[in-house]
Amino acid sequence: MKRIPGVQYREMSVPLDDADYGIGVSLVCNGADSAHVYGWITILRERATQRHRHTQWRCVAFARIPLHPVEDNDSAPNMIWDDVLATLSNVAVNGSNTIANKGSDIAGPRGTVTITHDVAFGISAPDVAAGCEIRVSWTPLEHAGVLDAGKQVNAWAQFVASAVQREEAFH
Repeated sequence: MKRIPGVQYREMSVPLDDADYGIGVSLVCNGADSAHVYGWITILRERATQRHRHTQWRCVAFARIPLHPVEDNDSAPNMIWDDVLATLSNVAVNGSNTIANKGSDIAGPRGTVTITHDVAFGISAPDVAAGCEIRVSWTPLEHAGVLDAGKQVNAWAQFVASAVQREEAFH
């Protein structure tokens, strides 16, 4: 698996109730201007093919990213979701690629984008920091029944790294 420069990778456990088998990777990327992005991805496998997905595989990911004040507006969730879809376009099933042709009802990646506002207390002036939490799941693309787990991890690591790069562009 090709690693993304500046991203730290750590193995993490996957809860047994999420799937029969799974691997998890936590991702941390620190920028030069204190931008800090944390995320994780799990690649899950069931013993039996899931009828509604036509596969045994599923990916679930999370990221917590900072938002610059300029980005803290009503359009931020849509713009961030567009970034998620662009990142996953080559690794996730969507309405126009292979599994959709098998009659599946899979629409593509699904998830939530939550804007957060944290207020710190106990200092001279309260500090308000805007951020964003992304939760997404998708059916990964398989080639001849084989899943490239490294490609899935790499795609999410690219998203995590791009969030730091976007934040640093404002400084």
